[in-house]
Amino acid sequence: MTSVGFEIALAVPVFFVALVVASYPLHAAILFWRQRRSIRRRRLTQPGRITILLPSRRLDSSVRSSIESLLGQALWPPPDLIVCVEDLDTEDQTWRRQRFASEDGQRIRFIMTGDPLGSLGKMHNLLAGVSEAKGDVLVLVDADARFSGPSHLARFVEPLGDPHIGLVSCFPAYRGARDIAAALSSLSINSELLGCFALVGVWVGLDVANGSCMAIRRDTLEQLGGLQWLKRQLLMDAALARAVRRAGYRVHLCEEPVAVHHPRSTYTGWWQQSHRWQVSMLRVLPRPAYFGFVCLRSALALAVGAVALSPSSYLALSALAAIALARVASMVLLNALYLRDPSFFRFVWLLPALDLLNAFASVWPLVDRRVWWGGRSYRVAEKGTAVPDEGS
Repeated sequence: MTSVGFEIALAVPVFFVALVVASYPLHAAILFWRQRRSIRRRRLTQPGRITILLPSRRLDSSVRSSIESLLGQALWPPPDLIVCVEDLDTEDQTWRRQRFASEDGQRIRFIMTGDPLGSLGKMHNLLAGVSEAKGDVLVLVDADARFSGPSHLARFVEPLGDPHIGLVSCFPAYRGARDIAAALSSLSINSELLGCFALVGVWVGLDVANGSCMAIRRDTLEQLGGLQWLKRQLLMDAALARAVRRAGYRVHLCEEPVAVHHPRSTYTGWWQQSHRWQVSMLRVLPRPAYFGFVCLRSALALAVGAVALSPSSYLALSALAAIALARVASMVLLNALYLRDPSFFRFVWLLPALDLLNAFASVWPLVDRRVWWGGRSYRVAEKGTAVPDEGS
Protein backbone atom coordinates (compact mmCIF):
# COMPACT_ATOMS: atom_id res chain seq x y z
CA MET A 1 0.00 0.00 0.00
CA THR A 2 1.34 3.46 -0.88
CA SER A 3 1.75 6.13 1.76
CA VAL A 4 -1.23 8.01 0.33
CA GLY A 5 -3.34 4.88 0.43
CA PHE A 6 -2.28 4.25 4.01
CA GLU A 7 -3.25 7.78 5.01
CA ILE A 8 -6.64 7.41 3.35
CA ALA A 9 -7.21 4.06 5.08
CA LEU A 10 -6.61 5.75 8.45
CA ALA A 11 -8.40 9.03 7.77
CA VAL A 12 -11.65 7.83 6.16
CA PRO A 13 -12.88 5.89 9.23
CA VAL A 14 -12.07 8.92 11.40
CA PHE A 15 -14.09 11.23 9.14
CA PHE A 16 -17.01 8.77 9.25
CA VAL A 17 -16.91 8.52 13.04
CA ALA A 18 -16.71 12.33 13.27
CA LEU A 19 -19.90 12.54 11.21
CA VAL A 20 -21.65 10.01 13.48
CA VAL A 21 -20.53 11.77 16.66
CA ALA A 22 -21.63 15.15 15.29
CA SER A 23 -25.07 13.64 14.60
CA TYR A 24 -25.74 12.67 18.24
CA PRO A 25 -27.96 15.71 18.96
CA LEU A 26 -29.90 15.19 15.72
CA HIS A 27 -30.49 11.52 16.50
CA ALA A 28 -31.67 12.42 20.01
CA ALA A 29 -34.14 14.95 18.59
CA ILE A 30 -35.48 12.40 16.07
CA LEU A 31 -35.88 9.68 18.71
CA PHE A 32 -37.76 11.93 21.13
CA TRP A 33 -39.97 13.29 18.32
CA ARG A 34 -40.89 9.75 17.26
CA GLN A 35 -41.73 8.77 20.82
CA ARG A 36 -43.92 11.83 21.39
CA ARG A 37 -45.76 11.20 18.12
CA SER A 38 -46.33 7.53 19.00
CA ILE A 39 -47.72 8.33 22.45
CA ARG A 40 -50.01 11.10 21.14
CA ARG A 41 -51.63 8.55 18.85
CA ARG A 42 -52.66 6.36 21.77
CA ARG A 43 -55.02 6.85 24.66
CA LEU A 44 -52.96 6.29 27.77
CA THR A 45 -54.43 4.54 30.77
CA GLN A 46 -53.52 5.22 34.39
CA PRO A 47 -50.35 3.20 35.13
CA GLY A 48 -51.59 2.29 38.64
CA ARG A 49 -50.10 2.47 42.11
CA ILE A 50 -46.34 2.97 42.19
CA THR A 51 -43.68 1.43 44.39
CA ILE A 52 -40.20 2.93 44.27
CA LEU A 53 -37.25 0.66 45.08
CA LEU A 54 -34.00 2.30 46.13
CA PRO A 55 -31.09 -0.12 46.72
CA SER A 56 -28.00 0.92 48.67
CA ARG A 57 -25.24 -0.45 50.89
CA ARG A 58 -26.00 2.10 53.64
CA LEU A 59 -27.67 5.47 54.24
CA ASP A 60 -24.92 7.96 53.42
CA SER A 61 -25.64 11.62 52.67
CA SER A 62 -26.21 10.94 48.95
CA VAL A 63 -28.84 8.28 49.70
CA ARG A 64 -30.57 10.57 52.18
CA SER A 65 -30.80 13.31 49.55
CA SER A 66 -32.31 10.81 47.10
CA ILE A 67 -34.90 9.76 49.67
CA GLU A 68 -35.91 13.39 50.20
CA SER A 69 -36.21 13.87 46.43
CA LEU A 70 -38.41 10.79 46.08
CA LEU A 71 -40.67 11.69 48.99
CA GLY A 72 -41.25 15.08 47.39
CA GLN A 73 -42.82 13.63 44.24
CA ALA A 74 -46.40 14.80 43.61
CA LEU A 75 -48.48 11.74 42.71
CA TRP A 76 -51.86 10.43 43.74
CA PRO A 77 -52.03 8.02 45.33
CA PRO A 78 -48.61 8.77 46.83
CA PRO A 79 -45.98 6.23 45.80
CA ASP A 80 -44.60 3.76 48.31
CA LEU A 81 -40.86 3.93 48.84
CA ILE A 82 -38.87 0.86 49.85
CA VAL A 83 -35.23 1.52 50.77
CA CYS A 84 -33.30 -1.74 50.42
CA VAL A 85 -30.13 -1.37 52.47
CA GLU A 86 -27.55 -4.00 53.41
CA ASP A 87 -26.84 -2.60 56.85
CA LEU A 88 -27.57 0.37 59.12
CA ASP A 89 -25.00 1.69 61.55
CA THR A 90 -25.80 3.77 64.63
CA GLU A 91 -25.74 7.07 62.72
CA ASP A 92 -28.11 5.67 60.07
CA GLN A 93 -30.51 4.39 62.72
CA THR A 94 -30.52 7.77 64.47
CA TRP A 95 -31.24 9.66 61.25
CA ARG A 96 -34.05 7.29 60.32
CA ARG A 97 -35.76 7.65 63.71
CA GLN A 98 -35.46 11.44 63.72
CA ARG A 99 -36.49 11.96 60.10
CA PHE A 100 -39.42 9.56 59.95
CA ALA A 101 -41.08 10.11 63.29
CA SER A 102 -43.75 12.02 61.32
CA GLU A 103 -46.40 10.82 58.88
CA ASP A 104 -43.80 10.38 56.09
CA GLY A 105 -42.78 7.18 57.81
CA GLN A 106 -46.12 5.65 56.88
CA ARG A 107 -45.19 5.38 53.19
CA ILE A 108 -41.51 4.54 53.46
CA ARG A 109 -40.07 1.20 54.51
CA PHE A 110 -36.50 0.18 55.22
CA ILE A 111 -35.56 -3.42 54.45
CA MET A 112 -32.33 -4.84 55.83
CA THR A 113 -31.02 -7.18 53.14
CA GLY A 114 -27.77 -8.38 54.72
CA ASP A 115 -24.63 -9.61 53.00
CA PRO A 116 -25.07 -10.32 49.26
CA LEU A 117 -23.09 -13.57 49.62
CA GLY A 118 -21.72 -13.61 46.08
CA SER A 119 -24.59 -11.85 44.31
CA LEU A 120 -24.15 -8.30 43.04
CA GLY A 121 -25.09 -5.96 45.86
CA LYS A 122 -27.50 -3.87 43.79
CA MET A 123 -29.42 -6.89 42.49
CA HIS A 124 -29.39 -8.54 45.92
CA ASN A 125 -31.06 -5.45 47.35
CA LEU A 126 -33.53 -5.05 44.48
CA LEU A 127 -34.66 -8.66 44.74
CA ALA A 128 -35.44 -8.15 48.42
CA GLY A 129 -37.43 -5.02 47.54
CA VAL A 130 -39.39 -6.63 44.71
CA SER A 131 -40.57 -9.40 47.04
CA GLU A 132 -42.05 -6.76 49.37
CA ALA A 133 -43.43 -4.35 46.75
CA LYS A 134 -47.20 -4.00 46.37
CA GLY A 135 -47.43 -1.49 43.52
CA ASP A 136 -48.70 -2.05 39.98
CA VAL A 137 -45.64 -0.18 38.67
CA LEU A 138 -42.13 -0.66 40.04
CA VAL A 139 -39.61 2.18 39.73
CA LEU A 140 -35.99 1.12 40.24
CA VAL A 141 -33.83 4.09 41.25
CA ASP A 142 -30.11 4.25 41.99
CA ALA A 143 -29.06 5.81 45.26
CA ASP A 144 -27.32 8.77 43.60
CA ALA A 145 -30.16 9.65 41.21
CA ARG A 146 -32.29 12.78 41.62
CA PHE A 147 -35.57 13.85 40.06
CA SER A 148 -35.65 17.42 38.81
CA GLY A 149 -38.93 18.47 40.44
CA PRO A 150 -42.10 17.23 42.16
CA SER A 151 -43.81 16.21 38.89
CA HIS A 152 -40.81 14.46 37.29
CA LEU A 153 -41.75 10.96 38.44
CA ALA A 154 -45.30 11.37 37.13
CA ARG A 155 -43.95 12.25 33.69
CA PHE A 156 -41.46 9.41 33.87
CA VAL A 157 -44.04 6.65 34.47
CA GLU A 158 -46.72 8.12 32.16
CA PRO A 159 -45.57 6.17 29.03
CA LEU A 160 -46.38 2.89 30.83
CA GLY A 161 -50.01 3.83 30.27
CA ASP A 162 -49.37 2.64 26.70
CA PRO A 163 -49.74 -1.17 26.82
CA HIS A 164 -47.18 -1.51 24.02
CA ILE A 165 -44.43 0.01 26.18
CA GLY A 166 -42.90 -2.47 28.59
CA LEU A 167 -40.02 -0.51 30.10
CA VAL A 168 -39.26 3.17 30.62
CA SER A 169 -35.61 4.11 31.00
CA CYS A 170 -33.62 7.31 31.36
CA PHE A 171 -30.36 8.86 30.32
CA PRO A 172 -28.44 10.11 33.36
CA ALA A 173 -27.01 13.61 33.47
CA TYR A 174 -23.91 13.62 35.65
CA ARG A 175 -23.70 17.07 37.18
CA GLY A 176 -21.62 19.20 39.50
CA ALA A 177 -18.13 17.71 39.19
CA ARG A 178 -15.67 19.45 41.51
CA ASP A 179 -12.49 17.51 40.79
CA ILE A 180 -10.85 16.00 37.72
CA ALA A 181 -11.66 12.38 38.59
CA ALA A 182 -15.37 13.16 38.92
CA ALA A 183 -15.21 15.23 35.71
CA LEU A 184 -13.77 12.26 33.82
CA SER A 185 -16.77 10.17 34.87
CA SER A 186 -19.22 12.94 34.02
CA LEU A 187 -17.76 13.72 30.61
CA SER A 188 -17.50 10.04 29.71
CA ILE A 189 -21.17 9.36 30.45
CA ASN A 190 -22.57 12.67 29.23
CA SER A 191 -20.66 12.63 25.94
CA GLU A 192 -21.53 9.08 24.91
CA LEU A 193 -24.58 7.51 26.49
CA LEU A 194 -27.44 9.64 25.18
CA GLY A 195 -25.89 9.78 21.71
CA CYS A 196 -25.40 6.02 21.51
CA PHE A 197 -28.90 5.35 22.87
CA ALA A 198 -30.32 7.72 20.26
CA LEU A 199 -28.41 6.00 17.44
CA VAL A 200 -29.72 2.60 18.48
CA GLY A 201 -33.25 3.90 19.00
CA VAL A 202 -33.49 5.61 15.62
CA TRP A 203 -32.02 2.83 13.49
CA VAL A 204 -33.00 -0.47 15.14
CA GLY A 205 -35.26 0.39 18.08
CA LEU A 206 -34.21 0.65 21.70
CA ASP A 207 -33.03 -2.60 23.24
CA VAL A 208 -30.86 -0.87 25.85
CA ALA A 209 -31.64 0.90 29.10
CA ASN A 210 -29.88 2.69 31.92
CA GLY A 211 -30.17 1.50 35.48
CA SER A 212 -30.06 4.95 37.10
CA CYS A 213 -33.84 4.92 36.85
CA MET A 214 -36.20 2.43 35.21
CA ALA A 215 -39.94 1.79 35.47
CA ILE A 216 -41.76 -1.43 34.62
CA ARG A 217 -45.27 -2.74 35.17
CA ARG A 218 -45.53 -5.59 37.65
CA ASP A 219 -47.39 -7.81 35.18
CA THR A 220 -44.64 -7.27 32.57
CA LEU A 221 -41.97 -8.17 35.13
CA GLU A 222 -43.86 -11.30 36.10
CA GLN A 223 -44.15 -12.23 32.43
CA LEU A 224 -40.34 -12.01 32.21
CA GLY A 225 -39.90 -14.25 35.23
CA GLY A 226 -39.06 -11.51 37.74
CA LEU A 227 -35.53 -10.28 38.37
CA GLN A 228 -34.01 -13.39 39.90
CA TRP A 229 -32.26 -14.32 36.67
CA LEU A 230 -30.36 -11.02 36.82
CA LYS A 231 -28.87 -11.43 40.31
CA ARG A 232 -25.30 -11.83 39.01
CA GLN A 233 -25.72 -9.96 35.74
CA LEU A 234 -23.56 -6.96 34.96
CA LEU A 235 -25.37 -4.52 32.63
CA MET A 236 -28.63 -5.84 34.08
CA ASP A 237 -30.38 -2.80 32.60
CA ALA A 238 -29.45 -3.79 29.05
CA ALA A 239 -30.33 -7.43 29.71
CA LEU A 240 -33.74 -6.39 31.04
CA ALA A 241 -34.35 -4.16 28.01
CA ARG A 242 -33.56 -7.01 25.62
CA ALA A 243 -35.92 -9.31 27.49
CA VAL A 244 -38.67 -6.68 27.26
CA ARG A 245 -38.12 -6.41 23.50
CA ARG A 246 -38.20 -10.19 23.08
CA ALA A 247 -41.52 -10.26 24.92
CA GLY A 248 -42.98 -7.97 22.25
CA TYR A 249 -42.89 -4.62 24.08
CA ARG A 250 -41.09 -1.36 23.31
CA VAL A 251 -38.50 0.38 25.46
CA HIS A 252 -39.15 4.10 25.98
CA LEU A 253 -36.37 6.59 26.73
CA CYS A 254 -37.62 9.45 28.88
CA GLU A 255 -36.82 12.81 27.31
CA GLU A 256 -36.03 14.37 30.68
CA PRO A 257 -32.73 13.25 32.26
CA VAL A 258 -32.35 11.92 35.76
CA ALA A 259 -29.62 13.92 37.46
CA VAL A 260 -26.73 12.06 39.05
CA HIS A 261 -24.86 14.25 41.50
CA HIS A 262 -21.27 13.14 41.38
CA PRO A 263 -19.18 16.01 42.79
CA ARG A 264 -16.07 14.10 43.81
CA SER A 265 -14.33 10.87 42.94
CA THR A 266 -10.90 9.26 42.88
CA TYR A 267 -8.87 8.22 39.87
CA THR A 268 -9.08 4.64 41.09
CA GLY A 269 -12.86 4.90 41.40
CA TRP A 270 -13.18 6.39 37.92
CA TRP A 271 -10.97 3.72 36.37
CA GLN A 272 -12.78 0.86 38.13
CA GLN A 273 -16.12 2.18 36.93
CA SER A 274 -14.90 2.66 33.35
CA HIS A 275 -13.21 -0.74 33.25
CA ARG A 276 -16.29 -2.48 34.67
CA TRP A 277 -18.50 -1.01 31.94
CA GLN A 278 -16.02 -1.90 29.21
CA VAL A 279 -15.62 -5.50 30.39
CA SER A 280 -19.38 -5.85 30.71
CA MET A 281 -19.98 -4.54 27.19
CA LEU A 282 -17.29 -6.81 25.76
CA ARG A 283 -18.95 -9.85 27.33
CA VAL A 284 -22.58 -8.82 26.72
CA LEU A 285 -22.77 -6.96 23.41
CA PRO A 286 -22.57 -8.70 20.04
CA ARG A 287 -19.06 -8.33 18.63
CA PRO A 288 -20.10 -5.94 15.79
CA ALA A 289 -21.87 -3.69 18.30
CA TYR A 290 -18.87 -3.65 20.63
CA PHE A 291 -16.50 -2.96 17.74
CA GLY A 292 -18.69 -0.04 16.64
CA PHE A 293 -18.73 1.37 20.16
CA VAL A 294 -14.95 1.07 20.41
CA CYS A 295 -14.58 2.93 17.10
CA LEU A 296 -16.77 5.76 18.37
CA ARG A 297 -14.63 6.08 21.49
CA SER A 298 -11.25 5.57 19.82
CA ALA A 299 -11.39 7.73 16.69
CA LEU A 300 -9.34 10.51 18.24
CA ALA A 301 -6.58 8.04 19.15
CA LEU A 302 -6.58 6.73 15.57
CA ALA A 303 -6.36 10.30 14.24
CA VAL A 304 -3.48 11.11 16.59
CA GLY A 305 -1.73 7.96 15.40
CA ALA A 306 -2.20 8.99 11.77
CA VAL A 307 -0.71 12.43 12.46
CA ALA A 308 2.21 10.84 14.32
CA LEU A 309 2.95 8.63 11.32
CA SER A 310 2.48 11.43 8.78
CA PRO A 311 2.91 14.76 10.59
CA SER A 312 2.89 16.72 7.33
CA SER A 313 -0.19 15.00 5.93
CA TYR A 314 -3.04 17.40 5.27
CA LEU A 315 -5.47 14.49 5.31
CA ALA A 316 -4.35 13.23 8.72
CA LEU A 317 -4.45 16.71 10.23
CA SER A 318 -7.91 17.29 8.77
CA ALA A 319 -9.16 14.03 10.27
CA LEU A 320 -7.80 14.99 13.67
CA ALA A 321 -9.45 18.41 13.48
CA ALA A 322 -12.74 16.87 12.31
CA ILE A 323 -13.06 14.39 15.17
CA ALA A 324 -11.99 16.95 17.78
CA LEU A 325 -14.49 19.52 16.47
CA ALA A 326 -17.27 16.93 16.21
CA ARG A 327 -16.70 15.73 19.76
CA VAL A 328 -16.77 19.22 21.26
CA ALA A 329 -19.68 20.50 19.14
CA SER A 330 -21.79 17.42 19.88
CA MET A 331 -21.08 17.67 23.59
CA VAL A 332 -21.88 21.39 23.72
CA LEU A 333 -25.25 20.82 22.00
CA LEU A 334 -26.18 17.79 24.13
CA ASN A 335 -25.31 19.71 27.26
CA ALA A 336 -27.30 22.77 26.21
CA LEU A 337 -30.38 20.84 25.06
CA TYR A 338 -30.60 17.92 27.50
CA LEU A 339 -27.86 17.41 30.10
CA ARG A 340 -27.43 20.93 31.51
CA ASP A 341 -24.34 20.21 33.56
CA PRO A 342 -23.14 23.53 35.06
CA SER A 343 -19.60 22.15 35.47
CA PHE A 344 -19.24 21.22 31.78
CA PHE A 345 -17.37 24.30 30.58
CA ARG A 346 -15.06 24.15 33.57
CA PHE A 347 -13.78 20.72 32.51
CA VAL A 348 -14.40 20.59 28.74
CA TRP A 349 -10.63 20.85 28.19
CA LEU A 350 -10.37 17.26 29.46
CA LEU A 351 -12.23 15.83 26.45
CA PRO A 352 -9.14 15.12 24.28
CA ALA A 353 -7.33 13.37 27.14
CA LEU A 354 -10.52 11.46 28.01
CA ASP A 355 -10.87 10.19 24.45
CA LEU A 356 -7.30 8.89 24.48
CA LEU A 357 -7.88 7.22 27.84
CA ASN A 358 -11.13 5.71 26.52
CA ALA A 359 -9.25 4.19 23.61
CA PHE A 360 -6.95 2.43 26.07
CA ALA A 361 -9.93 1.42 28.26
CA SER A 362 -11.65 -0.10 25.23
CA VAL A 363 -8.88 -2.63 24.60
CA TRP A 364 -7.75 -3.30 28.19
CA PRO A 365 -10.65 -5.76 28.83
CA LEU A 366 -8.93 -8.09 26.35
CA VAL A 367 -6.12 -8.30 28.92
CA ASP A 368 -7.93 -8.05 32.27
CA ARG A 369 -11.53 -9.19 32.80
CA ARG A 370 -11.59 -8.79 36.56
CA VAL A 371 -13.78 -5.93 37.83
CA TRP A 372 -14.43 -4.23 41.14
CA TRP A 373 -17.90 -3.21 42.33
CA GLY A 374 -19.00 -2.20 45.79
CA GLY A 375 -15.59 -3.02 47.23
CA ARG A 376 -15.73 -6.59 45.91
CA SER A 377 -13.76 -8.23 43.13
CA TYR A 378 -15.46 -10.27 40.37
CA ARG A 379 -14.45 -12.19 37.29
CA VAL A 380 -16.78 -11.61 34.34
CA ALA A 381 -17.92 -14.74 32.53
CA GLU A 382 -19.71 -15.04 29.20
CA LYS A 383 -22.89 -12.99 28.85
CA GLY A 384 -21.75 -10.64 31.62
CA THR A 385 -22.24 -12.93 34.62
CA ALA A 386 -20.17 -11.76 37.60
CA VAL A 387 -18.40 -14.51 39.53
CA PRO A 388 -16.88 -13.44 42.89
CA ASP A 389 -13.13 -13.84 43.21
CA GLU A 390 -12.18 -16.20 46.01
CA GLY A 391 -11.36 -14.27 49.14
CA SER A 392 -12.81 -10.97 47.87
